[in-house]
Amino acid sequence: MSLSISGYVVLILVIGAPLSALAGFIFAARRKSIHVPDFATPVVPALMFVAVGSFRTELLTGWAMVLWPLFIMVVSMYALSAKHLVIDRHIQRTKRTSSALLAVLMLGSFILSVSVPQLLE
Repeated sequence: MSLSISGYVVLILVIGAPLSALAGFIFAARRKSIHVPDFATPVVPALMFVAVGSFRTELLTGWAMVLWPLFIMVVSMYALSAKHLVIDRHIQRTKRTSSALLAVLMLGSFILSVSVPQLLE
């Protein structure tokens, strides 16, 4: 089975997301700046998409309930690693930044789950 160039790019992005989040967690563990919202950041926005999207009959057909949460998890992992590697290193290290990142990702997931059928039409 051969993939196209875009398939390889997607594969690299999906494999790189957990590695990037792991690098962020290692950096945060060394600086003792891991907070509880950091552990929930990769998973909770995807679960929120599934919870809100399960009430939409348009999302229950096809691969929408598999691919969109996977996309949200990848974006969440990259956002978490950016938070640890950029914001915690150069700007500030507080629990509020972890909570704010989780809130922004959950809000984005909610908006995406409500508007995804309109985006596909």
